[in-house]
Amino acid sequence: WIFDTALTGIIPTEIGSLERLKQILIFDTKLNGTIPNEIISCKELSALLLSSTKLEGNITKIIGGLKKLWWLSLSDTTISGIIPSEIGTLILLEHLDLSRTNIEG
Repeated sequence: WIFDTALTGIIPTEIGSLERLKQILIFDTKLNGTIPNEIISCKELSALLLSSTKLEGNITKIIGGLKKLWWLSLSDTTISGIIPSEIGTLILLEHLDLSRTNIEG
């Protein structure tokens, strides 16, 4: 967990090299930018919590490639756009929190 810190900057694209990473839990930081597409290489990712950050952009279709994802929370961010239909392919997804965002659909 990384929470309630002054952590700033972006999620580096090199995160994709962490192929066995199981959880990303970052909450209440000043992290900004977008979720890099390279995250798709983290095939073991089961939890992606990036709530209460300054993240922006859209949830891209690549989210459907994270087949082990059971927890996705992007609440309290400026993420926007439409929920991609690929989220429906995440059969293990139990927790989805997109509250306090600019997401539609």
